Amino acid sequence: MHKSKKNASRNKLVIMSSDLWLEFTEQESEFRVRERQITAYFCAPDANGTLESFRSVSANHFTGYIEEYDVTISKFEFEVATDNYDAKRPQCEVHYEQLVEKGASCDAFQTQLEEISCQRAIAVRSVRTDYTCNWRRALDEYEAIVAEVEALEADRKTECHALEVVRCLLGRAQERNGRPCDEVTDEAQVEYTHCEVQGQTVDCTWLDIIYPVVPPYPPVPNPVDHPCSASFIATEYNNRESGLEGLTFMPTAVFHSPSGIETSDGNAHCNQPQTCQTCPGMDDPVEECSIPPSATPALWQQHLEDNTKCQANDELTTLVANQAECQAMAAVRGHSYYSFRSTASSNGNHKCRTSETCGEPDLRTGTTNPWNVFRAFTLAGTDLKCPHEHGDRLFRNPASGTSSITLEQCRQECLMTAGCNHFSHGGGGVCMGCVSLTNAQTHEGFNAYNMLHAGPETQCNARYEAEAATMNGGQVDSDHDGYTGSGFFNFVADTGDYIEWSLPSCSGGEATLAFRYALTSGDRPLQVLLNEVEVRSALSFPATGAWTRYGRSSVTVTLQAGTNTVRLVAAGSSGANTDSLLVLSGTPSYHMGAYGDGDCPAGHRIMTYDDCKIAHAQLELEIAPEWEGTHASIPSGCSTREYNWGGQHHFHWDEKALGSGVPRDDLAPICSGPV
Repeated sequence: MHKSKKNASRNKLVIMSSDLWLEFTEQESEFRVRERQITAYFCAPDANGTLESFRSVSANHFTGYIEEYDVTISKFEFEVATDNYDAKRPQCEVHYEQLVEKGASCDAFQTQLEEISCQRAIAVRSVRTDYTCNWRRALDEYEAIVAEVEALEADRKTECHALEVVRCLLGRAQERNGRPCDEVTDEAQVEYTHCEVQGQTVDCTWLDIIYPVVPPYPPVPNPVDHPCSASFIATEYNNRESGLEGLTFMPTAVFHSPSGIETSDGNAHCNQPQTCQTCPGMDDPVEECSIPPSATPALWQQHLEDNTKCQANDELTTLVANQAECQAMAAVRGHSYYSFRSTASSNGNHKCRTSETCGEPDLRTGTTNPWNVFRAFTLAGTDLKCPHEHGDRLFRNPASGTSSITLEQCRQECLMTAGCNHFSHGGGGVCMGCVSLTNAQTHEGFNAYNMLHAGPETQCNARYEAEAATMNGGQVDSDHDGYTGSGFFNFVADTGDYIEWSLPSCSGGEATLAFRYALTSGDRPLQVLLNEVEVRSALSFPATGAWTRYGRSSVTVTLQAGTNTVRLVAAGSSGANTDSLLVLSGTPSYHMGAYGDGDCPAGHRIMTYDDCKIAHAQLELEIAPEWEGTHASIPSGCSTREYNWGGQHHFHWDEKALGSGVPRDDLAPICSGPV
């Protein structure tokens, strides 16, 4: 505030104070006169409050006395306030000057923060783009080489069979001592047919090539918010939980003075924050590359109940795009646990914490926010360990005695050992890895665990239509809508009818066989054979509610490298209308619920919009056309209308609270975890 304006304000205040003081003294004199009158009447000899003389004279002065008293008190309070103001004002002026100086310092720090954040955002985007595009180019090149080698492999196998035919014909000619075939009869054709059959049955599998499985897409740096995006403001200035020393609030509105108060700068001494500096480099175009959904690893299983998070030895909370990214962060840090909190929207600001351990002392349960803990392995049994000195056991660390090996270190060793599907830990720091727990031993103090990294099938994942399969009995029909392809297989007989699919060129590995079917009522179990070996004697096919409404019945198997056959056999009931077989890689992280369900069970709810899309892709469900929003009468979170409802939306993401969904006949929820 300028000095001249300060003096003008003070002079004006002095004049106002003088006028008020004169009025105060005048009214105080009148107040004293009234007081003396009342006192004289009240204190006169032989007078008291019950006498008529007192009531008729003294009471008439009470009203004026009270009025004068109120005015006098008000003026006294004004005087006190004026004195306080005069005493406080110099202090406020000093604080204001300090505020101006501090504001300039804060503006400099804000400028520095925004410049560094901009540089970091550009650098991280560049790394993410280069990494993703290099990975995609390497993947495309690998797939092109595999396709070329597969074609050469097929040629070599054709030559193998042809050479066997030639060898057979030469052998037959030698047996005939070189005598030509009789041209009058079909002798030549008979000999050739015989050798052709022998050529097709010869074992040429020694030419099979096992192609390395493409590893999961590695984690890349998280996207960085850049100035002056809404997420940057929320992270850098508002959100203490981000791990940064943010502000509890960031003033954004222009601050004006209250009416009637004048100051030199037009406001009431509130410093307006400087305008955020944008990040021009983020507007530059970059190469767009994408990674196919098949490169997305399966999600780990949920650990413990909903609304729980782990806080021990963990990394600070980080914002991630989806649950898969949170899991990738845990994997790259070598952690077996991560806590994930969904914001129930598609803004990419979901929260993630990873940790090496997560025991009872580390847990925080009953959180009001939807935190969930996920773990990279599952408990197979207590007081159980990998078999001792058995072919299924792959290692023991240490070779003898005990050590300080932790549970996480044991899991990591199993993870790095080929064929290790289970590990056991206990006995004072002893770690064992094994292929199978079939011959596991009982041993107090040990726990056995299942790894969740079993190698998935990668080459014959596809949809196989029923009408293209081999059939025995039954028939192909198309009198009910909702099928894919040109029809569906209709079981006719209660026993003996079957449908068999051939899966060529499989890599070998874990796969889920999902049979798409429709059934109006009841349950019609079917026998499942894989390569002529029974894997399920009676796989349930429960009612879907209508012949036009399709569901899925699934079983997880391990496919062999090369060709596999899958057969569904009627074994006591005629079977549901079977539309197709879906071969899904590994054990899917998701499954499709029943039409008419309002929600997935607790612990199996998909947390984010992005994970909902990943689930649709993994389950071979159509996405377009998609719908996102809030609707009062549909399932919450992720749901599908699948293939059989015309041009309406297939993909649905409803943003109301998870668990508050409403059933609808034409929608089925999509849930996390296997069936």
